[in-house]
Amino acid sequence: MGGTEKEEIIKREISRKIKKLAELEEKQAINGLSAVDNEFKISRKVFACIDGFIILRTFSKTHLDSFELFISPLRIGWVVKNQLPIKTKDGQILSLFKLINLAIRINWGIGTKLDIGSQGGGIKINNFEIDGFQIMILSYKEIEQFKDTIDDIDFIIYSNSEIQKLTEENNELRFTINELNVINEPLILTEGKTDWKHFVSALRYFHSKNQFLEIQEKWFLKFGSKDDVTNKTCDTTFEFENSVSKLNKLLDSYIEARTIDKSIVPPIRIGIFDSDEKQAKSIIDKENKVYSFLIEPNEISTEFLYSEDEIKSSVDGKRLYIGNEFNSKTKRLINNSTINLGGDNSILNKAGKNVIIDCDVYDEEGNNIALSKEKFAQEIYYDRIKISENSLNNFKIIFDKILEFTSPTRSDLQSVL
Repeated sequence: MGGTEKEEIIKREISRKIKKLAELEEKQAINGLSAVDNEFKISRKVFACIDGFIILRTFSKTHLDSFELFISPLRIGWVVKNQLPIKTKDGQILSLFKLINLAIRINWGIGTKLDIGSQGGGIKINNFEIDGFQIMILSYKEIEQFKDTIDDIDFIIYSNSEIQKLTEENNELRFTINELNVINEPLILTEGKTDWKHFVSALRYFHSKNQFLEIQEKWFLKFGSKDDVTNKTCDTTFEFENSVSKLNKLLDSYIEARTIDKSIVPPIRIGIFDSDEKQAKSIIDKENKVYSFLIEPNEISTEFLYSEDEIKSSVDGKRLYIGNEFNSKTKRLINNSTINLGGDNSILNKAGKNVIIDCDVYDEEGNNIALSKEKFAQEIYYDRIKISENSLNNFKIIFDKILEFTSPTRSDLQSVL
């Protein structure tokens, strides 16, 4: 069977699957063409792919396009990046993916639902003014769930101010990536500026035992605030405020750039997350050499790799606290009722839970006696809090994972096993 014949068979099968949905959208489009009192003119397009479909609706005060159905034997990812159009207010046709990607880093896959500017009939992204639009990316099994209309689906709605903020964040992200791209060795990125301090400290211990010598300390990005860089706190060299969402976006950006430009010879990039982060992504992309993983065991932050006594080490009369030390109702320290939690609900709700508390713990005189995670990490880094071998061995699984991604021999063996 030739390629063209096979392609036509795939298109016919897709057409059969999408028929009911296309009829619904086309009916809505016809109603829109005949309406004279609607605030916005709604143009509708359906892109049917081999693995699902895309509904694109644009909202304009000036023009209305007729309904269009596109049948493609390709996958959603390719169609999104290469075929989705958006019209500017001055009539230009742009790539929706490229334009939105300037402002928002999102996973354009099954389940994506996005509403940008539909309620106002348009929005500005950088120097482009575009019609408002709604987009949904769904699987074929969801077609049967539709009744008369799918206009009632909830959307993720962005306003002009949110788009501006997201654009600024994305520009910051691109600047960070450009700076990091000069590093041609493996690069390990942690979600927070305290985590790498713990990992480097543990790595130094293993190096002293002639273990994990393949892993170099300089692979860890030593990042922090401007003051951290100026003061060289814990040898910090890179100004950056990271987070779970930023690390997710960084990793996605590496994959996207390397997927688009195959001429890139990619150095290894590894992200490490706490295992109590619900939004953290676990990635194994061997082709693009981008990886990420969560520490073990589940549902902990890095501090819990230490013993309870080590976590509670006193520094200048302050220490870290654990949520389960506090009564969940009274918010008072169970072993000393003169000490209580304060702050907003984000802190108060930690009472009774197995989480680290590093602020808003007050004695009877109103003094904050909680040690910050940052100060705790610094004390570990400078070896001013002594950590047992048992605790340091809890980090071994992290370095095993790093070797799995950075050592060809281990990686190949792992795939065989």
